[in-house]
Amino acid sequence: LRKVLLLTDGLANHGITDHDTLVDMARTTAEEGVGTTTIGFGEGFDEELLTDMADAGQGNSYYVASPEDAPGVFAQEFEDLSTLVAQNVSVEIRPSEEVKLLGVLNEYPATSVQGGIQLNLGDAYGEDLRRIVFELHIPQLARLGLAKVADVVVRYVTVGDEVAAKEITIPVNINMVNADEASSADPDQQVIEEVMILKAARAQKEARGRADTGDFGGAQELLRKAAQELRAAAPNSARAQELLQDADLMEGSADMAAPDQWTSHHSKNLHFNQRMRHQGRQRRPKRDEN
Repeated sequence: LRKVLLLTDGLANHGITDHDTLVDMARTTAEEGVGTTTIGFGEGFDEELLTDMADAGQGNSYYVASPEDAPGVFAQEFEDLSTLVAQNVSVEIRPSEEVKLLGVLNEYPATSVQGGIQLNLGDAYGEDLRRIVFELHIPQLARLGLAKVADVVVRYVTVGDEVAAKEITIPVNINMVNADEASSADPDQQVIEEVMILKAARAQKEARGRADTGDFGGAQELLRKAAQELRAAAPNSARAQELLQDADLMEGSADMAAPDQWTSHHSKNLHFNQRMRHQGRQRRPKRDEN
């Protein structure tokens, strides 16, 4: 298992400096079996370039505000290498003929393929939990009962004693019911929470763009509204602590989104946080070994 860890505190200003060329280099290296993780240090680096290189290189991307944060990043990367279970993981969403894919809420590198879209998730680790949220438009059908609305195709390469490409096709089936039955059904709380978290990440991204261009009022409004929605959902959620932590972060960012407060540090911090949320990556709690 091989991985490049790129640590930088500046811009690409020597040798190859073109954004797309550097991203293509990371992609080519990943195809040869070497991933790329990027670490931005300080406030002078190009975060868009580093995250694009990490996505293309099937690695991770981090923001290190101070030298004290660096050991934690390296420890996380080494832990990932020791718990790697699959490489080149992709998820392809193929809606059925009558169904239309409206969009994917996560932000993974995406490629249009015949009949659907393919998302590149990079590598998978033993304690990883990934959630992909997509929206389908299902037309009114004459028939009721069980119906397949899409296929989800998961592809990956195994690691260890056997290195082999694997493919799993998972049918997405729903129970078609009449309007009265549909209106009385309880929504899936886990889906609602994940949609809320991903929409909050989208609000972070938009707020960062507004603050960076001087629209601080607009940025504050987006962040505070998202924080309020997360707090409102927390009391009845199994993920209450996570929702409240996200709300605290957004309210803190809203306080900083002011002409005399906003810096590149706040902008970068918001960028990397929303990226992590958009990719729906979580660590499962480790089992108690005692």
